[in-house]
Order: sequence, then structure tokens, then C-alpha cells
Amino acid sequence: MRSVKATFFLPLRHNDNRDLSGEISEVEDACFLAFGDRRGRGPQGAASGR
Repeated sequence: MRSVKATFFLPLRHNDNRDLSGEISEVEDACFLAFGDRRGRGPQGAASGR
């Protein structure tokens, strides 16, 4: 299975100057759950075929 690296940007503050760090953590958690963690493992900890 091939690896793909993607970068996307999230705002740090809302238009009303509210801190978005809580929402950023939720997005990170959802991405790691959907695509695997930073150690190269697939979803739910399955090996990615490396």
C-alpha cells in the first residue's frame, strides 16, 4: 500500500477571536482514527503493509 502525505491548515482563532485549540484537537483525533496514527499504522492500529 502506498503512503500519501497531506497538509492542510486550520485557523487558530475564530472570527470572534475565540481560541479553536479544542476543535483542532477533535480534528486531529478524527484524522488519526480515520487514517491511522503517526507511527505509520493504519486505522484501528492495523499494520499498513510496510
